[in-house]
Amino acid sequence: MRLFRVYICATLAVLAAVVAPANLLASSGAATITHWRATYNSSTDAIESVIWVSNVSKVDIDITLRLRDQAGVWLGQSGFVPTVQYIGFSSCASATVCTVAAGKSAYFHVTITTGAGSAYGYGKLEWTAAGSDVEQVAIIASGYTSFIKSSTDIARLGMVITRDQPF
Repeated sequence: MRLFRVYICATLAVLAAVVAPANLLASSGAATITHWRATYNSSTDAIESVIWVSNVSKVDIDITLRLRDQAGVWLGQSGFVPTVQYIGFSSCASATVCTVAAGKSAYFHVTITTGAGSAYGYGKLEWTAAGSDVEQVAIIASGYTSFIKSSTDIARLGMVITRDQPF
């Protein structure tokens, strides 16, 4: 009986050591956007990228979008050609940081809207919990590149960001 009590106490101690620190982790995460592309040929022919983020947590989160183009210029710096629209976000504090409400989804729309041009690159999504509430995972992200011909979406190329797993 004594051996059984020692075993139970040791098991509970291990579980407490494994579970407790997880709740003390920083409320943040990051994922790589391996490729995005935007091209403008005319008002009816274009290529654009859409990056979806879904907040699966119980608290609002701040999303930082970091895109770099083929010339190495970061979004928010002078010379970054594509236009980024922020759709469905609660608020945007800057050109790169937006808030997604708890349980909501939003997306970044990367496009070139005027003049002939093309841009492509890679990026990163980073999130932090707004406020002091701790969440271990907060977002699921995915995306696609859309090929538009004569104002019709003729093809979409999927963009794997988090493999449909929250991070």
